[in-house]
Amino acid sequence: MTSSVRALRRTLRPSTATSGRLVAAAWFAGTLAIAAFAGENAASPTFSRLIVAAAFLALVVAFGMRNPRGLLLALPVWLVALGLVRRLLSGISTGGSADPMLLVEPVALIILVFAAADRGAFKGRSTLSSLVLAYTGLTLLGAFNPEQGSMKAGVTSLIFFVPMLAFWVGRGLVDDGTLRKLLLVIGVAAIPAALYGLNQTFGSFPSWDQRWIAAQGYSSLNVGGAVRPFGTFSSSAEYATFLALAMLIWLRLGPRRFLRPIGVATAALLVVAVFYQGSRGSVVVLLAAFAVMLAARRRMPLTAAAVIGAALLAAMPYVVKQIAPTSNADATGSSALVQHQVQGLANPLDPNSSTAGAHFHQIWLAMGEALRKPAGQGIGAVTIAGAKFGAIQASAEADPGNAAVALGLPGLVLFFALFFVAYRSTYSLARGGGALAGVAMGILVGTTLQWLNGGEYSVAFLPWLVLGWVDRQLLLRKAEPTAEAAAPAPLPETPRPPTLRRLPRPRPRPQPAPAAETAAKPAETAPRRPRGPMPRRWNVFELEALPELSLEQHYLLVELRRHASPEGLLPLSFDGFVRSSFGVGGGAS
Repeated sequence: MTSSVRALRRTLRPSTATSGRLVAAAWFAGTLAIAAFAGENAASPTFSRLIVAAAFLALVVAFGMRNPRGLLLALPVWLVALGLVRRLLSGISTGGSADPMLLVEPVALIILVFAAADRGAFKGRSTLSSLVLAYTGLTLLGAFNPEQGSMKAGVTSLIFFVPMLAFWVGRGLVDDGTLRKLLLVIGVAAIPAALYGLNQTFGSFPSWDQRWIAAQGYSSLNVGGAVRPFGTFSSSAEYATFLALAMLIWLRLGPRRFLRPIGVATAALLVVAVFYQGSRGSVVVLLAAFAVMLAARRRMPLTAAAVIGAALLAAMPYVVKQIAPTSNADATGSSALVQHQVQGLANPLDPNSSTAGAHFHQIWLAMGEALRKPAGQGIGAVTIAGAKFGAIQASAEADPGNAAVALGLPGLVLFFALFFVAYRSTYSLARGGGALAGVAMGILVGTTLQWLNGGEYSVAFLPWLVLGWVDRQLLLRKAEPTAEAAAPAPLPETPRPPTLRRLPRPRPRPQPAPAAETAAKPAETAPRRPRGPMPRRWNVFELEALPELSLEQHYLLVELRRHASPEGLLPLSFDGFVRSSFGVGGGAS
């Protein structure tokens, strides 16, 4: 399979002069609107934040239209720094009820979706893609559910579900090479974020972080008098999840051979940062993800992977009790976070030491809401935006419960169908032994029950992106046998005989024929031209520009690039296959 898709490098230009003028007019009108808005709100305390957000949005739009793949690779870097940027700006400008800095990611994903649609992301849908499309449509309807108490809360809550669009980005734009680069960007970006968080744990919080702690003030940040680290992120939970996923990336995609110790050391650094964050859930899902990735690499069936994961989780309390202290007397600072972790992991069923039972009970009660209110209560009921704009609050802090509360019985059924199809598809691909598929499986397990948590900005788009890539790979696998059976095999090259240095033999000079014989000899007839079009060497890049290509034809073009020359020309033997597959004809090239 080719490692890159040339269409990703294609600039998104208007197809006609009329559309070009419309785009130019839109840019002009947008500039005037921004200037007018800036003049009207120059004295507002949120003005500086608005100007910075507008600058980032303009940069995202311009860069995304020129280079969608570059925008995708830059997105994780921005999301890792987003929380820190917001806290730094809070020193000079308040965020208000809605921080405009949060619009950068949704705008970037919308631009990427348009680029992916241009490359056939919505064509040739599978069961998985149909379920994603249905759930997305149901979510859009949930924004206008009158049961949530505030229509404004429902519409503004859509920002937390925009990451679902990353599925189509993964399906249309992300090939193997792009996914590998994106995952490596995430792995590298996690290193400074982890170091920043460890400084918060063992050192002190900078002034901008202290202001944010005082402003937020929610109880989950405080553990026995110690404040959980949150690194450069917007929340402590997002910090732990992102570092856990980066650790899996380093273990599976890290350097090999004599550089392997660097990858192991980096993974160890990230594990330490996750442990001292103080969240037991991150440690549990990290262990489960590692077990499933290992089972997939050993080509075990999915049921065996589930059994191995369950066995490791069942053995974890006994192991923790044997190797870790259990006393928390006079624990302060980082030691309080350690004791918090140890007590919860060693006694997961004790309500005095662990909140796991309370979380599962909350999810169970929320799922029961699907029977009491089959139409749901709207997406504003399960998001932070809904709380800010007057919606009722009934969040279960986990996907099944939130799906039931927000979208009712149809949402709950659709989510479970999507959940099982996604796991089955990804694990079947990961059993092939590929490193990228293994990491994709780890990301799905590491974000289990949090796929719909748009509040974890740097993580929310990742499970949907890898699911789109998985769906693309499975469709490519289905198309490969057809392409190989229909495409004629290239003619074998005739081996050249060994070169021997011989003296040339003298050849007798031809004697001219007598004039009488020449006149009597009949004229030779010209060779007859065969019926039908002359065979030609087709250019793959010209075939890509054909209008209304189906998704199967896109996949065939990906296969044909393997046989093309650097200029894109296919061998002459492919002429019949190209004509029959793409319905094209014409003269010789």
